[in-house]
Amino acid sequence: MKKPTVTLSAFLALGVLSMSSLRADYTVPIADPPFSLGKSIIGIEGWEHRVDAHKNEDAARLARVRWDEGRPAIILSGASIKNDFPKTEGSKARVSLRVAFLFPQANIELQQFRLLIGGAPFPEIVFQSNKDGGLGIGDGTGRKMDVLVPYSEVKSRSYYTITVLVDYDQMAYDVTISGVKADGSPLNFERKGVGFESTNPGMQGMAIITANSVRSYISQLSIESL
Repeated sequence: MKKPTVTLSAFLALGVLSMSSLRADYTVPIADPPFSLGKSIIGIEGWEHRVDAHKNEDAARLARVRWDEGRPAIILSGASIKNDFPKTEGSKARVSLRVAFLFPQANIELQQFRLLIGGAPFPEIVFQSNKDGGLGIGDGTGRKMDVLVPYSEVKSRSYYTITVLVDYDQMAYDVTISGVKADGSPLNFERKGVGFESTNPGMQGMAIITANSVRSYISQLSIESL
């Protein structure tokens, strides 16, 4: 039987719903409870610092975003955090996030936003703020990436919905990115049937690393079995 998907709107309507009441997957409930506006998300719903040396209580906090009609989002700046959610199950899984970036118009040679997911056939989702970078899939080291949306087409303070559908039976994944380009025109990127090899299906745990020079906003994030 297909497992239910819990969306942001459902959380806002239902209020508090703990991770343990969902399933082995993870969907971030970005609502006031159990999070608190203006405060860190660390220690809530499984979020922790990756390493003690990078402890910064202001690096990942929940706030309302003025330019997104006051909707709540996790704001990340100089963050190094993790969430060790249990392993996904079954032959198919989906990763989805709604993310925006506030970045300087400068050629900064630095991986600005990295979302790493343990066991994923795509090592990481990356935004790199320089003329050769953009939004795409990284190699898991922070040094190389496959640019899917060039930096010149990414608009600062504009949300992008990224979805990756993984099929372990077919050993392939599809990735889509939607939003607007820097000139305001619609962006609809799609790449299907990206092959991979895996002897241990499933995804477990994630880490998010961001630089101080680019502020990142996440208003939806889910990793779920289908």
